[in-house]
Amino acid sequence: MSLREKLKDIQKPLEIRCLEDRIQQWEKTKYGLLVYPKKKSFDRLVVSSRGIGGFEVAHVFLSIIEIVLQGKTTEKEKNLYQVLKGYECELYMGGILRREAKFKSTQVLQSVLELHPNPELAMVLNADEAVMRMVKVTKPDELRILLFSPFEPYKQSSREMSETSFCEDPRSMSWACLLTKYVAKGRSFKKNICEIYDLLDMIAGVVLKFTEELSTKHMD
Repeated sequence: MSLREKLKDIQKPLEIRCLEDRIQQWEKTKYGLLVYPKKKSFDRLVVSSRGIGGFEVAHVFLSIIEIVLQGKTTEKEKNLYQVLKGYECELYMGGILRREAKFKSTQVLQSVLELHPNPELAMVLNADEAVMRMVKVTKPDELRILLFSPFEPYKQSSREMSETSFCEDPRSMSWACLLTKYVAKGRSFKKNICEIYDLLDMIAGVVLKFTEELSTKHMD
């Protein structure tokens, strides 16, 4: 590698260098690093950060799983959107003596949207040993799985994504997996970033399979 190539590599964001062998291409946007993966279950990944007090920042990973592209929704798919919305879920830490991570239906569905939540997707994720094993390894500070439309989630909080998109006529349909985690820089940084990436890929695979099976039932 030439000196110019080495300097160019050093100038890349650290997260991109950690994931370089898994990335097809990437670019900087006003929302963060927009990553297009190689052969993964999600279509895009946005990596950004937010302050958590003092000089510390947490990484925010937002993986996008496209179900229906912009402007391609049919009436059946619009109805399917209303059904799928009820399956949104998030990771909770439960238990008193022994803390245990479990997926449960998101509270926003019931408290804000007055939508009856369906725990089936959460149950499928909880039953997936590979997903739950990686959850224990990565220990996310926040992990939510949300359905949204239209496609511009980057500037919205997870709550806003749930509240605003349900009331609109869906022009597209995508799942978003939002994971927040403080990742300390050091020897384990690359390992931790790659493990988070792998967890998002595992979750996307489960969500895609679940959506395909549910779509077959509701659109036949």
